[in-house]
Amino acid sequence: MSHTALTISALPVPSPAAIQPVPVAVLLQVPMTDDHLIIPLHASACSFATIGLDKRFRLWKLSLSPKPALEQLYSCVYPKKLTYGTSCVLDHREYCFIADKYGDVYMIDVGRAIESKAFKEMEDKMVRQDYVGATPADKIGKFIMGHQEVISHVLLSPSNDFFVTIDKASKVKVSRVPNFFEVFGIHFGHLGEIRFATMLDRFTLFTLDVKNAWFVWDISKDDSAVLDQGKIELPDAVISSVLALDKKRLVLAYIATEEGKIGGVMVYDVSAKAGKKVADLPAGLSPEEVLSGAGVVLKAKGGEVSILPINA
Repeated sequence: MSHTALTISALPVPSPAAIQPVPVAVLLQVPMTDDHLIIPLHASACSFATIGLDKRFRLWKLSLSPKPALEQLYSCVYPKKLTYGTSCVLDHREYCFIADKYGDVYMIDVGRAIESKAFKEMEDKMVRQDYVGATPADKIGKFIMGHQEVISHVLLSPSNDFFVTIDKASKVKVSRVPNFFEVFGIHFGHLGEIRFATMLDRFTLFTLDVKNAWFVWDISKDDSAVLDQGKIELPDAVISSVLALDKKRLVLAYIATEEGKIGGVMVYDVSAKAGKKVADLPAGLSPEEVLSGAGVVLKAKGGEVSILPINA
């Protein structure tokens, strides 16, 4: 089992002029496999959630005093392998939305999950059986919708009133919160599988596929939702991270696929359909996340984490 580094940083935002990665202290090692996804939480007693192909949904609490410690508050095994997740706050309560390999989407009340301590005692028994129907998992994790394909992305609009799911067939489904079953928009356009998706504002969705073709959608429309489309030209490179800086600009991190070349970080203007490289990607490091206003979080094979500043 590999270990994913959980990092805490009290460092100031690095200077955009800096070129070398800025080290970040690694405080804890969280045992996870590479297929685990971390879901940040902000409005509950938990610090983050994790899901993975082991079918488990977990809630974790990080304490820094008197010394760094990590406590697992909740754990649940779902019937199928979990592939994607996100979180949001609705009516002053925090929820996680998770999708499994068969296209089912669940809505989990984080507060109720923490309170259900009795469920933790039943966990080992439930791991040893295939369960469906009325189970403790269904009471905490409410089934809200299904698909015929594997879910690759689950998103909510910044105002938490639109719910978007994207499957491996690059089909974009849109419903309104909390009427998740009432899908009013189904959108097609990509010829390749969608790898990245992010909201640019309340109504505007950006998607990018494996062929580097992108679409901008107005998700408030039930049809004719495409606002713009284009393609990012990056020969001999694979895009590995995407973050929206604002309504028009994205930060892209990419890895070179040809020997002797190096990757980099680009700021891409969607309206101008042009990008500008702002930094090289140091050899031996892989981009894990893009931080707005700071840089790209990089991780080495040994688990060390760094920040590569960018001038956006």
